[in-house]
Amino acid sequence: MRYIPILLIITCIISPILFTLSPVLIGKLNLQSWIAVQCEIISNEIAHGEEQYLEFEYTFHYQGMKYIGSDFDFLEGETIYSSDLVELRKLQTFYYIGKRTLCFIDPNNPSKSVLTTETRWNTLTVPLLIHLGLLLIFLKYRFFDKEKTEGI
Repeated sequence: MRYIPILLIITCIISPILFTLSPVLIGKLNLQSWIAVQCEIISNEIAHGEEQYLEFEYTFHYQGMKYIGSDFDFLEGETIYSSDLVELRKLQTFYYIGKRTLCFIDPNNPSKSVLTTETRWNTLTVPLLIHLGLLLIFLKYRFFDKEKTEGI
């Protein structure tokens, strides 16, 4: 019975991190078989809704077929959300329309592609902080309040 809190803590720590990082981990593991091909940026638009975001489209050829990709990386997918408009404009300027660069494709399914294999880790900050906050609340009520009432 003494090990139940320890197992609960481990579960509270590991499962949220794995859930948050799973697209990145899966993408990075699969990347070993992906290949780099030349691509050309055909659109990069900053849109404003509830949040501002940047969307990309790029074309590439593989085995005589033309494909259009839109995923930026394994974590972001098709759109890059950010509250920092300056950051979005920098990305938009770096990946300007007409730019030729490398993108990475799955040779078994060339319609799956990413523009970059780097991950913008700052997008994981909010989910990880939420999980950490919930864990700290759990620990406070589970262990620290118990010590105060036992000490009286």
